[in-house]
Amino acid sequence: FTGYDPSWTVATQLAPLGADKFAARDFQYLFDSPVEIAPLQVRQWSAKEGNSNYTIRLMVHSKDKPEAIDKFAAMAEKIYRVQVAIWGDIPDYDHGTYSFLADYVPYASGDGMEHRNSTYLVDQQSLEEDGFSQIGTLSHEVFHSWNVERLRPKELEPFDFSRANPTPSLWLAEGFTSYYGPLAIRRAAIDDVDTFLSQTGRTLNSLINSPARQYGGRWPAWRVEPLFAEHRL
Repeated sequence: FTGYDPSWTVATQLAPLGADKFAARDFQYLFDSPVEIAPLQVRQWSAKEGNSNYTIRLMVHSKDKPEAIDKFAAMAEKIYRVQVAIWGDIPDYDHGTYSFLADYVPYASGDGMEHRNSTYLVDQQSLEEDGFSQIGTLSHEVFHSWNVERLRPKELEPFDFSRANPTPSLWLAEGFTSYYGPLAIRRAAIDDVDTFLSQTGRTLNSLINSPARQYGGRWPAWRVEPLFAEHRL
């Protein structure tokens, strides 16, 4: 295709075959694997469990200077290690790698999407412009590499990419992730307790006062209280 620069980097969770060649074991895996080819700034760290060694890669497309990428990578690594401690386990990543594909460019939107061995992160502002607040989405999405990607509601399977896959278990898939994402940031000492509580309060206020709650059912209070009472901040 036109405009390709051979110095660009290919970022994907697909199986590497060498010389910028990649493979998917089946259609489902291919459809679950985002691919980016761009001038990426790459940072990585190692994660070890028993005899297994994994490489965690942060691959960023933005105008940020290397120093900003270094800072963001350090934050991401702290959060990742906190989440490993929460689960007491490292997922068995295919091909020994987990990748953050991050686009922080003005023509993007703001979003995040988890995949089996990678997550896609998007924001319109650079890291420095947004005060590194993109770390919140990163923490949320990487928690999904355990919760939803490997522990997930049964009714989601088999995946059907031609339609929505509704589930009554969103409270587990997204609710727990929305709690532990900010908590991991707090435990990594990136945010203080007041910031964590303020953010949690805004989330609860939004959910409790949303009219949508009347249509989606209620999460009984007795399930909420232990979640907040038994975990250190």
